[in-house]
Amino acid sequence: MSRLARKFATFQRIARERGVSGVLDAAAWTYGPAMWRRGARLLASAPALPDTVRARRLHGAPRLALGFFGGIGDELLLTTVVHELRRRGRHGTWVFTEYPELWANNAGDDLVLPWDRRHATWAEAFGWNLILPHYCYYDEARDADIPSAHHILRVMCERVGILGSITRKPRIVLTADEHASGERVPDQVAIQSAGLAARFAAKTKQWFPERYQGVVDAMRGDVNFVQLGSTDDPPLTGALDLRGRTTIRESAAILARSLAFVGQVGMPMHLARAVDCRAVIVYGGRELPAQTGYSGNENLYVPVPCSPCWKVNTCPYDLECLREVTTDDVVAALRHQLGRVDEPMPVDTDVIPSDTLPARAALESRAVLQVPNVYGVPVEVEAVPPAQAAARAAG
Repeated sequence: MSRLARKFATFQRIARERGVSGVLDAAAWTYGPAMWRRGARLLASAPALPDTVRARRLHGAPRLALGFFGGIGDELLLTTVVHELRRRGRHGTWVFTEYPELWANNAGDDLVLPWDRRHATWAEAFGWNLILPHYCYYDEARDADIPSAHHILRVMCERVGILGSITRKPRIVLTADEHASGERVPDQVAIQSAGLAARFAAKTKQWFPERYQGVVDAMRGDVNFVQLGSTDDPPLTGALDLRGRTTIRESAAILARSLAFVGQVGMPMHLARAVDCRAVIVYGGRELPAQTGYSGNENLYVPVPCSPCWKVNTCPYDLECLREVTTDDVVAALRHQLGRVDEPMPVDTDVIPSDTLPARAALESRAVLQVPNVYGVPVEVEAVPPAQAAARAAG
């Protein structure tokens, strides 16, 4: 007997025993809390309803909608997913983003909407295929993220049904004028001294300001440092101070014209890769470079016994893995990267095998997969292997 049939039989029994009032009481008990939460969510999202209805009227319902609603770096990573969909002939995706500037000159024929979670609530209510391809989940009890063993860009692509070869590279498209404006000083190296201003900051990622200062002091005669980041980041003496003074696109332009970037895991690391800027990244031991980084960078990872822990704010070992990374380590890594500036950045690739998804996805050109949407409700998306991309684009 199906779940619906069992529920119907239960209500029939209650009707026989207690009449209509009994059925109403049972329905309120069964569905009341969920309906109340849903109603409260829709009420809070009411200001976004006109935008959502207008988009539906102008463009119809989306075949697939994507969003992330995380930090800037997370939204930047979403450009990789959309690029891989386009490679497979799947155009016209709706992208919900809180940072539309990331998509300037980069939208193609996809619909980029400056929308937030309130719009996602209505998208779910209207039954649209909205997917948030999150790559990890937070375990509050352990104060730790729970990641996949694979690279986060592979995980994001998997969650929208992408199969086959992918390129692990985010994308931002600068104009010629933007690119030219990025050079602020000769022989510039971009640097960030902290990342606690991020929306989802992790204390376990933060190297030490005095050690960043030591890098500037050691290299000051060879390069000129430009400090990016938030006004709350510790200032670095001897660096051109641009903390809090640049937009996302201006930061991207500065990175594009820099010899290298020095910092930690976070949005600037992904932004540097998007504009082909080499980087020195202090990983410590929180996470593996193979899970979040890029092979063209100097990734300073310390394999202490407890790593990778993916802890967010608490560390029982007083950040031993970060303390193991010295100023001399970073200076040596930076000198190595400066010696490679004329070499092209290596392109990282990955392969998502068909057995990560239902087997039929590898065989059928229009295999339909069930994946969780923003509220964990299964929605249908197509899985299209790259070998079929040309046929899909033509047809």
